[in-house]
Amino acid sequence: MPVAVSADSFACFSGDPMATLELGSDEDAWEVVDKALNRVIGYGVSTESVSRLIRRGDLGIDGLYRWLRICVTDLKIEEALLESKIGRLIDAMVML
Repeated sequence: MPVAVSADSFACFSGDPMATLELGSDEDAWEVVDKALNRVIGYGVSTESVSRLIRRGDLGIDGLYRWLRICVTDLKIEEALLESKIGRLIDAMVML
């Protein structure tokens, strides 16, 4: 599996979501996180197309893992809300 670069789709998840997401007072954290995830692994995105985006490294799947961990632990995003997107991601990794 290739190493991700800054132009890859998952690179936007390489930072700290608390610093990079624009969390406004009128939106809850889930709404903002959901919008960010929908661009890459959201509803309507096929498992096959997600599998073509997966790369390793800090700008790839490793960065996404850390980003999601912060979303769950610090932003208190309920794991159940992430289930379908993470399921699609896991299915894509199995395809590889």
